[in-house]
Amino acid sequence: MKQENKETTAVDVQPYIDALMHTFSPAATPEETTHFFTTAEVMAGMQQINPSLAVSAEQVAHALARAGFRLCNRPGSQGISFRWMFREKAPRGQDVRTK
Repeated sequence: MKQENKETTAVDVQPYIDALMHTFSPAATPEETTHFFTTAEVMAGMQQINPSLAVSAEQVAHALARAGFRLCNRPGSQGISFRWMFREKAPRGQDVRTK
């Protein structure tokens, strides 16, 4: 019986996480969250920049968690709808929630 060798090359997703962090910071609570994203939505954004990017949801989830982003069940959802909590960074001296 022949086994397939499914060796995958680890892709460094840190540059994409760093780029996200120019606009967003991790939110600690749903109340301070300005944007809720699924792992798939983050992956789709990364693939818009690099269509040939082949990363797993697990890689992206681990990178987001290492960067301090947290998951929550989106408030008001009917059922389970886990999302990453992002807080948009405002220009200095402004709060994005007061726009």
